[in-house]
Amino acid sequence: MQRTPRRDKGNIRLNPRDLTVLTWIGDQYAVRLDRLQVLLGRAAQQPTKVEGKVSESTARQVIDRWKQEDLVETRKFFYCEPEWIWLTANGLRQMDFPFKRWTPKVGLLSHFHLVNQVRLHTEQSYKHFCQWRGERLLRQEHRGDTKFHVPDGEVVTKSQAVIAIEVERTAKSRPRAHAISKNLSCQYPRIWYFVTPATRPVIAEAVAEYQAQFRLYDLSKIAE
Repeated sequence: MQRTPRRDKGNIRLNPRDLTVLTWIGDQYAVRLDRLQVLLGRAAQQPTKVEGKVSESTARQVIDRWKQEDLVETRKFFYCEPEWIWLTANGLRQMDFPFKRWTPKVGLLSHFHLVNQVRLHTEQSYKHFCQWRGERLLRQEHRGDTKFHVPDGEVVTKSQAVIAIEVERTAKSRPRAHAISKNLSCQYPRIWYFVTPATRPVIAEAVAEYQAQFRLYDLSKIAE
């Protein structure tokens, strides 16, 4: 006995959680599987076994469904780390992003992961949080403006104040750090720098004359 074809066969079927999480991934370039588990857990309609996080098998089921609709690609880049997920060209179109198709570069993944961690932490813990605007969107908006330093993100508060976010994983030269700090101080009234013990000294020196605008946070306390 043959099944009657679904009337919606060939049409993309997404729920509100799909839309929220796919938009988050598109904003951030890509997300690692373990962080996707958190994103799906935050938007889960039913209690999860681990609070705020779905199981790996549940996350993979969601990924498989997205793949059937040609919304995401995945790849395991490092032997000892989870795989990464990002939007396909079709996924970007379906989420109404103005971005071109993009595939991860291995050298950038550690930085992207830390920025994702900072965003997750800020969304959860900053009581004045209203919106996150990612580097990807900011680069699109300031394309061609060579004088504008694009931060790793912007936090928009409930009062519509804008805070620049910078994640400093590897130490920059002193001249470069000073130049970036000067640009940021001209562009934003408030800047949050997330630093490691290795990067803190250079950044602290670079922002010293703009102390009223900058705050330094310990990246190791929120990163996994």
